[in-house]
Amino acid sequence: MVFPIFDYDLDKTLQIESMYDHHFDVLGIRVVGGYKYKESIELEEGIILDFDENNVPVALEILDASKVFKIPEKYYLTNRAISMNICVSKEIIAVHLKVLVDIHDKKETMPLDLSTINDIDAPIMNTKLATA
Repeated sequence: MVFPIFDYDLDKTLQIESMYDHHFDVLGIRVVGGYKYKESIELEEGIILDFDENNVPVALEILDASKVFKIPEKYYLTNRAISMNICVSKEIIAVHLKVLVDIHDKKETMPLDLSTINDIDAPIMNTKLATA
């Protein structure tokens, strides 16, 4: 996957928090702090990106997360560190996600690259989000 390249620095790194519901196998990631939800887009089946009222991406939900990342369910995506880059151009919205998990007492990076057409007119941006 090729991500759009912009002529300016990253807007800033936003702090995120995550939760994992092992019963439903759902990984949720959201910006820390308040925001007013506006709309969601589905990047691919079961992976949803939420935007706030300013069209800034603020949350990501991954259904069947252990299958998406090909992690045995017994690890439940616990002890994870997450970083995510979201690049928006006039044409596409691209997400590059890295989840660091402990598997068999070894740290493994699980990457995920997704993109979709920018049919919501989200503004051009390149944003980095990371857990503290």
